[in-house]
Amino acid sequence: MPAPTENPFFAAFKPEALTGNRFLQTQANVLAQLETLGTAWMQRRQEALHDLRCYAERVAATKDPADFMRAQQDLITGAVTRLSGDIAAFQQAAASLLESPAAMAAAAPPVGVTKQAA
Repeated sequence: MPAPTENPFFAAFKPEALTGNRFLQTQANVLAQLETLGTAWMQRRQEALHDLRCYAERVAATKDPADFMRAQQDLITGAVTRLSGDIAAFQQAAASLLESPAAMAAAAPPVGVTKQAA
């Protein structure tokens, strides 16, 4: 029976990962990644609002059902594109958040061992 693998997220909380500034650096990395994720998400929401306003103007100005359908298709295409961007960004952020603590823990010296001055 293979040994169970450890969740890399929890590796950041092991004693060897908490030495020095490693824990604080992990927290700073997490916050930076969340800021990037939030900024991109907000930009996509602004694009959605802009597209919706353009859609409303197009629908109000058209009398042709074909133009109405094209406007509706454009609105839906933009929404699906933004949704795909949201999903990809969240997947990337989740993977990055799981890798960061594991990398920090792997780089930590063994418990009781300190770095010596060069």
